[in-house]
Amino acid sequence: MSTNQDNKNNDSINNEEQILLYEKLTNLSEYIENEQFEDALELCNGLLDKYPEYTPVMLSKANVLSFLERYDEALITYDKILELEPENSQVLYAKAITLSKLGNYHDSILILNDLISYDPDNSYYWIARGFNYYDLNQFHDALQDFESAQHLDPENEKLNELVNLLEKEAD
Repeated sequence: MSTNQDNKNNDSINNEEQILLYEKLTNLSEYIENEQFEDALELCNGLLDKYPEYTPVMLSKANVLSFLERYDEALITYDKILELEPENSQVLYAKAITLSKLGNYHDSILILNDLISYDPDNSYYWIARGFNYYDLNQFHDALQDFESAQHLDPENEKLNELVNLLEKEAD
């Protein structure tokens, strides 16, 4: 009899914890939306103290660190997530962008190469790799990647302008 009661108590605690976690995640989203990054980071750290391997919060923390331009810390957090989920394309993409912001274009390109081979229809991967090539002054490769992205997303006006600009520079 007490075992059943204990299970009911554990279930209600779990449900209460789930509700509390949902509320905190809602707050976290609001902080990020309102660019209250320090508050978001504090909330992430508190949640990770209780749920240290909860990857959605880990990803939010890494993204917040990136918004705060604390790129080295963001990379550490992305790597922790990738230890748990090595093929998480969202995390790999965010890591590639962060590496690029640190000027580590070659490592960023390596990650983006893998992402493109996995999902060649994602224009964001092509655009990100194109910017890496551009920053390395490899304009021909950059133009090819932007054209590949343009083929996938022909309505993207900024991308169309970028391709036109690079075509003029290449002439």
